[in-house]
Amino acid sequence: MFSPLLFRFSKPNSCLVFLLFLSYFHHLPCALSQREPSCDTLFRCGNLTAGFPFWGVARPQPCGHPSLGLHCNKQPNSTSSTSLIISGLMYRVLEVNIINSTTLKLVRQDFSGPFCSISFSGATLPPELFELLPDYKTLSAYYLCDPRIHYPANFKCSNKGVGSMNQDDFNHNNCGGSFNITVPIGYNPEEEGLNVTNLERVLKKGFEVKLSIDERPCQECKSTGGICSYHVATPVCCKKNSSS
Repeated sequence: MFSPLLFRFSKPNSCLVFLLFLSYFHHLPCALSQREPSCDTLFRCGNLTAGFPFWGVARPQPCGHPSLGLHCNKQPNSTSSTSLIISGLMYRVLEVNIINSTTLKLVRQDFSGPFCSISFSGATLPPELFELLPDYKTLSAYYLCDPRIHYPANFKCSNKGVGSMNQDDFNHNNCGGSFNITVPIGYNPEEEGLNVTNLERVLKKGFEVKLSIDERPCQECKSTGGICSYHVATPVCCKKNSSS
C-alpha cells in the first residue's frame, strides 16, 4: 500500500511548528504507485536542466507546481530554448540553478526585438511564486504622454508617442498608459539619459528571481529517500516503505 504525505509549502508560523511538522513528515513512509509518473526524471532542454518544483517534457505535470510548467522550443540548426508562461506573458528561461532549482534567470519573450515593438503591457510576478533578487529593481514605463511636458528619461515610439521611464509616479497623470520592466539595480535612465539602444541591451539580458516556495520540506523528503511531487495542487512526498 502507498500512503502519500501531504504538506504545504507556505512558510511556517514558528520554528516549533516546523520542527513538529518535520518529525511527523519523517516517520510516514510512502512510495509512488505504478499509476503515478516517475518524478525522479528531470526536465531537459538544450543546455538547461531542472527538477522539482518544475515540470515539462519527459517530467510529467504532477511532478511540479501547476504554474511552473516549462516548455522546450526546438529550433532547427539552433540550440533549443526553454519558456515559461507567467501571468499570461511568455518568458524565456535563460538559467536555472542546477543544485536546487530555486533561482532562475528570465527574460520576456517580446524583449528580444526592438523596444518600440514590444507589447507595452505587463503584469507583476506573482509574489506567492517569485521574489526578485536584490540585484534588480522595477521601473515604470509610461507612454502616450503629453508631448508638451519635459520628462527626464524620455523616449518616442511611432505607435505609442512620447514615453518616460521612472522609478516613481512622476507626471504619470499626463500619460495614457504604463507597464513595468525589470532592470539591474545600477541602471538609472533618469540620471544617465534614456538611450533606447542601451535599454534594449539591458532588457535582453533578463533578470533573476528566487522561488518563494519553501524548499525545506522537499529537501527533508529527498534526504530520507523520498521524491517530491504534486497531487492536483497539493505537494506530496513519496518515500519507499522499508517493509515493501
